[in-house]
Amino acid sequence: MVRTFIFPIPTLESKLEPVPNMGYDALSSQPCGEICLRGNTLLAGYHKRQDLTEEVMDDGWFHTGDIGEWLPNGAMKIIDIKKDLQINSRRIHCYREYQKQVFAVPSYNFRKSFY
Repeated sequence: MVRTFIFPIPTLESKLEPVPNMGYDALSSQPCGEICLRGNTLLAGYHKRQDLTEEVMDDGWFHTGDIGEWLPNGAMKIIDIKKDLQINSRRIHCYREYQKQVFAVPSYNFRKSFY
């Protein structure tokens, strides 16, 4: 499976929050946890959706829902997702199943599908 790496961005603060029910500890020797971001260049909230804003924002920190791991070079590697199912008005999305299908195709260019 392809992994995504995030390098430090000067305008954003980042931290890892522990996710005990998934076995991720941000204070362990190999820090892993939910990626949280804060900064002036980050979203202030969801447009006309205060309920969603309250769900993802905590004391100014945006909880991404992604599980990250700090690397020795200061980058962060995304290793998991906290919430596997996303339900919207049209359908239910299961991210792990989607990833398996997308990355099972050897010639599929994931990047081109979004740009």
